Parts: sequence; C-alpha cells; structure tokens
Amino acid sequence: MRNCSLAIAALGLACVCGCGRFAPTETGVREPLADVAEPDAAPAPQSFDLASLGMDTFPGAKPGPGASSLRVPIPEGTAYTVRLRTTKEGREVLDYYEARLRDAVKLGKPRAAVVGKTRDGREATVLVDSRVIILKNLERRTESTRRYTDIVITVRSLRSAPTAASG
Repeated sequence: MRNCSLAIAALGLACVCGCGRFAPTETGVREPLADVAEPDAAPAPQSFDLASLGMDTFPGAKPGPGASSLRVPIPEGTAYTVRLRTTKEGREVLDYYEARLRDAVKLGKPRAAVVGKTRDGREATVLVDSRVIILKNLERRTESTRRYTDIVITVRSLRSAPTAASG
C-alpha cells in the first residue's frame, strides 16, 4: 500500500508541476482546456525502457513490487512513470541522477527529489523513499535489519508547440 501511495504521489507531483487543466492565451489569461477527456478507468501498467526516454536506470535497481511502470496521457503529451527498488541509500540515488540530469535542482529537506532534463531535453523528476525495517524474532531474541530505497522516476514527453509558420 505504501508503494502504491508513493507512485500516486509522484504522478500527482508531475501533474501539479506542469499538467494544468488550463491553457495560456495571448492575453495571459488562462482558459480551461476544452478537449481533455477524462479517462473511464485507471491506465493499465505498460512496460517501456528508461533509455528510450533519455534516462539511465540506477545500477543494480530492479522493478518495484507490483505494477512498476505506467504511461499516462496528459494535456501536453505523455507522462511516463517507473518505480524501481535498490538496496542503496536514497542520497546515493539522488547524487547519481543529479549528475546525469541537465539543469538539475535538488528538492526537499532532507533531499527527497531531483528535477531536471534528460539527455534529449524531456522534463524528469526523481523521487526517493528510503526505508529501514527492523525484524525481531521474539523466540530467539534476535534482530535483523533490512534497508531499501524506492525510486520513482517520471519523465514528461511533451508535444511540440506549433510554430508561427505551421499555424
């Protein structure tokens, strides 16, 4: 349930950061988009390669449990969200993507996200959620620790705006 909430939060963040329901006009007044249809059902998970979106997969990261990729139409184009899991610390994941994204900006205290542009100029958001789970065996009076980091990457592929020459 927590992983689903993280994926939904990431998708929500991507929508809030630039998927508005209003289009700018020449006067600067924002008017509602008329041709945006509401989906009847939630989009089905779809598999796609991060490399095709201009992003690298964090070394050693595996797809997260459950549905780990989603492609959603947005008014400006398409949003692609991928959920990965690694045993590395969140700070290491963010450093990795900060070094690979153009115009990268760190967000959160402590750092929880990096936003920037992919190799081919698409907008990208990388969110991390690090966990430490302590397992106690009451019978044996032992304790073990498991650490992991969930990574949620959203890449927005925007449609090209028409130029003055094309209409």
